[in-house]
Amino acid sequence: MKSTEPFLDEYYMLDLEETMRKVGFVNVCSVLTDPRHRTVTATVPY
Repeated sequence: MKSTEPFLDEYYMLDLEETMRKVGFVNVCSVLTDPRHRTVTATVPY
């Protein structure tokens, strides 16, 4: 994607859900809120 933001490609390539699981979040869920946006929720384990 062409953009003036220097790290935008890395952001779009990041697997956010997997990264969240790797750092310890559980119940990671991703939902499309509209065609261009998503909401990611997760739980911090006790």
